Amino acid sequence: MKTKLMIVLAGTVLATSAAMAAQPGFYVGANVGAAKQDVNSDGHYKDTPATYGVYGGYNFDKNFGVELGYQDLGGISATKSSGDTVRARTNAYSADFVARLPVTDRLDVYGKLGVVRYDRSYSGLDSASSDTGTGGKVAIGTEYSVTKNFGLRAELAQYQGIPSRDEMGVSFKDSSTVMTLGANYRF
Repeated sequence: MKTKLMIVLAGTVLATSAAMAAQPGFYVGANVGAAKQDVNSDGHYKDTPATYGVYGGYNFDKNFGVELGYQDLGGISATKSSGDTVRARTNAYSADFVARLPVTDRLDVYGKLGVVRYDRSYSGLDSASSDTGTGGKVAIGTEYSVTKNFGLRAELAQYQGIPSRDEMGVSFKDSSTVMTLGANYRF
């Protein structure tokens, strides 16, 4: 009797875990993490690394999908030697192609390639207070399926083509490296 119960229990666990890998369908999620943006200044600067975002997507099958996302890339403030402070804050809106490789029944590694629309706002400058632009995004990550509908992910992304500005002795760079941890729900 114990042997039959163990076989039924083992079969149930295997059937459940096999169904947990990325399945076709929609998902939504959110993330938090740290962003690194560079700036050159004749004084000093402070990078505000906190970042957060939301995303949603569709898996065509266990290997390919698409994803839309919003990411607040955080802010930078630079103080010139003259004492003037200039600040920049960047938001990114992305459309990504996602390729997945299942490692186990619960663990996937993935890569993303995307197009990004940037909005960067400034304060403390003499000219226009915002810039917009289009650039690219490359990311790698891993996702663990806790249950059939709930997953956790860790991601490292490189954003390129952010509008840059060189003014008042401060030069804001055109890229950002972002590391996030997130959770998602699959429908």
